[in-house]
Amino acid sequence: MHPDVELPEGYKLPKFEMFNGIGDPKAHLRMYCDKLVGIGRDERILMKLFMRSLTGEALSWYIEQDPRKWVEWVDMATDFMNRFGFNVENAADWFYIQNLRKKPNESFRDYAIRWRSEAARARPPMEESQMNDYFIRAQEPQYYDRMMLVAEKSFAKIIKLGERIEEGIKNRIISNLEALQATNKALQSRGM
Repeated sequence: MHPDVELPEGYKLPKFEMFNGIGDPKAHLRMYCDKLVGIGRDERILMKLFMRSLTGEALSWYIEQDPRKWVEWVDMATDFMNRFGFNVENAADWFYIQNLRKKPNESFRDYAIRWRSEAARARPPMEESQMNDYFIRAQEPQYYDRMMLVAEKSFAKIIKLGERIEEGIKNRIISNLEALQATNKALQSRGM
């Protein structure tokens, strides 16, 4: 795409944040342009180096394009946004986030980190205290009852409490509600 374009003498290429096709493409474009402030407004250089900020699906998309159709930077940026804008348009909403559950073999910490990562991408964005409230509401009863006491604390403290509850359930200090319900059902089916 602009093979004849040369970088200014002595210019050292910055280390780019990589975009793999997941996440906010607009944020990536902004970070990319910010990294290249030292080269002025030469759109040809912006276009020439853009591929170096891509990986995975985004790089595959770029390679499949015909760069001759991109006359200006805005052409390439528009195509990029059209392809990856879906990530933002299809961001999880709060109904989805609140119903995100812990997988059977997932530790509480891993679940909480996965949940928080999804919540950070949700639209509209929420304040930390609101996220904590949604996270606590998403918990099973044996977690929920105990976590209500720390709803105003940091997410890290909520994770620590969740790990303690998880440990208590494993060590049978805290009753596992699901196990009690299954036992109760089995006893009822036997007529006891």
